[in-house]
Amino acid sequence: MKTRRVWVLALIFIAPLSLQAQAPGLINMAEADPFTVLHIYREASGLELITSSQVNKVTARITIQPPGTVEKSEMLKLIEKALLEQAAIVITKLDDKRASVTYNSELPVKTVTNVKPILRPITPDGKPVSALATLPTAQINSSNAKDIRSKVTESKIKIIDPDNSIYGIPFDTTEDQFIAANGKPSGYLRLNGDETVMIYGRSHAFVFEQGKLAGVRITHSIVDWKLSNGFVDMTPFDDVKWRLANGIKSGMNLKDVKEILGDKLSTERYQRYYLTDKARIEFEFSRNTQAGDDDGAYKLYGIFVRSK
Repeated sequence: MKTRRVWVLALIFIAPLSLQAQAPGLINMAEADPFTVLHIYREASGLELITSSQVNKVTARITIQPPGTVEKSEMLKLIEKALLEQAAIVITKLDDKRASVTYNSELPVKTVTNVKPILRPITPDGKPVSALATLPTAQINSSNAKDIRSKVTESKIKIIDPDNSIYGIPFDTTEDQFIAANGKPSGYLRLNGDETVMIYGRSHAFVFEQGKLAGVRITHSIVDWKLSNGFVDMTPFDDVKWRLANGIKSGMNLKDVKEILGDKLSTERYQRYYLTDKARIEFEFSRNTQAGDDDGAYKLYGIFVRSK
């Protein structure tokens, strides 16, 4: 069992699944994408998942935060239930080794409110654990909730100022400076003679023009989900929740975005965006079909900030 990937995918299951298949542990998923949840399910169950192509297009977010510890068998049931109720994704056992994964658009979908942030353990010196680290089994049986909470940190909210910086990193920062401050990227692309992209984790792609920082793309999965399955190292941006300097943030509905931007919000071929003095900011929204067709049913999940 690959506990390393389990950590990267933001699952806190304190008892390593590879060592204690039935030991109780803590599971905490907050607004995870379906791909992440299915990957964890596959790793924990050992089943081959035969997945419909429609499932890969689902943009719903999954939250699983039971009040206490759970057995592995119960964890699998919680995942199945959450995927069904929150994303209309159905897992059906085919035999002892396989399960089908399908999407049914006619099923009702609910959105979980009051989501607690994803937490990540830290080492005794106060640094986040690496992707390989786990807490010892003995600690699970002797620790109470207070002990565990003292060893975790919350997800970070960082600001994007479209005219000046991304998470405090100034535009025009060179590739070498960026790598020196944030570590090596998960992937590197050359778009053309002038533009390159450095990918960090599943969700962040930083755009460079002539070797200098010029923008950022943030979405559920930057590259194909099968390829991103190979991203196993932690990056500084894995736990980041972005927010623009004007208050717009990930997960905000279209109604609230319009209230902030007013007439500045424009639409071009179904692309919603706005301009600042130095940048163009594009938004991606997903619609909750069960919430109707008004602006409150559209939830912001992706963004592209690019300097002019």
